[in-house]
Amino acid sequence: MEAYIRDFEKKFPASYVEEAEKLHAEFMATFPRERLATMELDDYALGRRKTGSFCWWVEYKTSVLGSIKGGSAAKLIIYYSAKSGEWKYPKGFPSEEKAWEKLRQDICTLLDAYQELPSAGISEGNLLNTGSMFKTKLLYLYYPDKFLPVYSLEHMRKFLEVMGISREVTAGKDSIECNLLLKEAVSKHKVLPDWHPIKVVRFFYKYYMEEPRYYKISPGPDARHWQECLDKGYISMGFNEVGDLTRFPDFEEFKDVFLRQFQFENAGQGAEKAGELWSFYNLKPGDIILANRGKNQLLGRGVVTDRGYEYLSDENAPQRHVVYVDWDDWRQPRQIPAQHNWSNRIVVPLTGKEVQECRSVIVLINSWKTLESLSSPWYIRTNVLERQAMGRSAETKKRPLAVGPHLG
Repeated sequence: MEAYIRDFEKKFPASYVEEAEKLHAEFMATFPRERLATMELDDYALGRRKTGSFCWWVEYKTSVLGSIKGGSAAKLIIYYSAKSGEWKYPKGFPSEEKAWEKLRQDICTLLDAYQELPSAGISEGNLLNTGSMFKTKLLYLYYPDKFLPVYSLEHMRKFLEVMGISREVTAGKDSIECNLLLKEAVSKHKVLPDWHPIKVVRFFYKYYMEEPRYYKISPGPDARHWQECLDKGYISMGFNEVGDLTRFPDFEEFKDVFLRQFQFENAGQGAEKAGELWSFYNLKPGDIILANRGKNQLLGRGVVTDRGYEYLSDENAPQRHVVYVDWDDWRQPRQIPAQHNWSNRIVVPLTGKEVQECRSVIVLINSWKTLESLSSPWYIRTNVLERQAMGRSAETKKRPLAVGPHLG
């Protein structure tokens, strides 16, 4: 871990924390704790307005404070479906208003319960018990000194293992208990307690998340927008007319609008493009992006950052849907075996076989050359060690790079 910490300290920008703190302050000014007890349903739920609701802030606007994006809007307990023209809420309530009265009370109960630690927790009847990521993010937003901005229970268990706490210890514990356990473990480390919680969690995700998903994404026809993507640190897609994707509570709502907005040769093609844009929108931190031109050329490789998706406010931007990516420092395009299923597709999730077929690509990372297989989940794990080794050996530095069969 010490090698990773030293490398991370050199690369992590202070502006990242500054941006996160600014966004957190904006959220708290918009939804202070005292407002919640009287908040109206329309101010809470997704689906009734494009942006600005409480759930829009929690799920989308504050993704830099930890993401809970993806899956169904049902994780937010209550939402409005524009497609069906009705409210969606848990069974057992006669109306959305009755369900909202209960949920609003349960949100306040959750925050009251963890105002001081240790806490007795919340009752089984609390509606938030069905949404572990949602409730844990609420606790971080309102108590950032007590919790860490990581909300997936599985991710917490992985990070706890890194800190020496086995899965036997975390078995049976919920997301709140594991978050508090991780917070305690971090507080005992010799370096991490001095870091902002956002920096701590970003460190864990960068170096310890396993099995990332791989996607090839074409930055426009014939990759015409690649230089802009590289310069601005994102990957982009068109279909601007459909608007900001954060306004849609789920894929079905989005697809309905998308298919009415655009004309395709057949329904299958329309559904495919809707699926590609929705997959783009749901990229997660740690996902690996291969930017391509055509079927046999890779332009760049990068890792999706916590900043995630944004719909650019610039109306003149050629492609307004963007996902922020930390691009590797490639010097030139790389040739790979022809991937015939990439034809006419913008976003393609890569199979293990396809990733293996890209293994001949050699990545040149900055001035200290290192070999990188595209099948490696986190290039930095091996690169840190290789960099140290190369620094100790001038002979190693001068050793010629092996060239794969498809580099030419």
